[in-house]
Amino acid sequence: FRNQGELQKSINLLKKGLVIAEELPFSKAKSELYAELSTSNHMSGYLEAALENFQKHKAIDDQIAKKKIATRNELMNLRLVSYFREKENAKLKQIKQEQESEIKQKATWIGLLAGLLILGILGAFYWFYQSRIKNLSKIQAAQAETIRQMKLSEQIVTCTTTWALP
Repeated sequence: FRNQGELQKSINLLKKGLVIAEELPFSKAKSELYAELSTSNHMSGYLEAALENFQKHKAIDDQIAKKKIATRNELMNLRLVSYFREKENAKLKQIKQEQESEIKQKATWIGLLAGLLILGILGAFYWFYQSRIKNLSKIQAAQAETIRQMKLSEQIVTCTTTWALP
C-alpha cells in the first residue's frame, strides 16, 4: 500500500499486524513492524508517531542485541567452565591411574612378602622335621649299637659260661 501511495491503509494494516505480533513471542517481527510503521508515519507527515515507533523499534532491537550478548556471554562462560572441568577431570584421571598403579605395586609387594613368609614358615617346619628325623636316627643308631653290644656281651657271657662248665 505504501508503494501505491495509500499510506493510511499501510499504517492501519501495520497497526493490525502489531496487535497480532504483541500476542506472539517473535520480537524481531515486532521490531520490523515498528520500523515499517515509523517509515509510513514519516512519509505521511506524522513525525511524532514516526519517532515514537522508531524508538520502539530501536528498544526492541536493543533488547534483542542484549539477549544475544547475554547468550554469547553465557555460552562463553559455559565453555570456560567446561574447559576447566575437562582439565580437572584429566588431572583426576591421572591421579586415579597413579593410585591404581600404586595399589597394584603395593599388592605385588604384599604378595611377595606373604609368599616369603609362607616359604619361611614351611622352611622352618622342614628344618624342624629334618632335625627331628636326624635326632631319631641318632637315637635309633644308639639303640641299635646298644642292642648289638648287649648281644655281643651275651655271646661273650654264653661263651665264657660254656667254657667254664665242663
